Amino acid sequence: NRTQQTLLALRDFLRTRGIPLLIVLIPHPLQLDHALQNEYLASVGASAEQYDFQKPQRLLLAWCKENEVRVIDLLPVFESAVNPAALYFQNDIHWTATGHQLAAAAISPFLQVNLPIQRGSQN
Repeated sequence: NRTQQTLLALRDFLRTRGIPLLIVLIPHPLQLDHALQNEYLASVGASAEQYDFQKPQRLLLAWCKENEVRVIDLLPVFESAVNPAALYFQNDIHWTATGHQLAAAAISPFLQVNLPIQRGSQN
């Protein structure tokens, strides 16, 4: 509830200034690595049927739709990568150059359509 309230406040703050909110959902390495998922499940004594690794995205996608917030979900993009393990540094949640390139390729078209650059402006 606290996160939702904060996001609503941010959305409303930006709206009063004519700025749309865009949320980019970033997958956790655990969501992509099936071996790591199995290790996690074993450590908490759960089975794959008892744990939904896509729950964060499902909840946030539904919230964004309900609250008219633009969203880009990188989970399907990262899942479709030839080698998802190459997107993150080993034992780290931070992206490698490959991860950054894939994210940029997914986000850039949306920004180009929705946030066109003012040609000739002095920025």
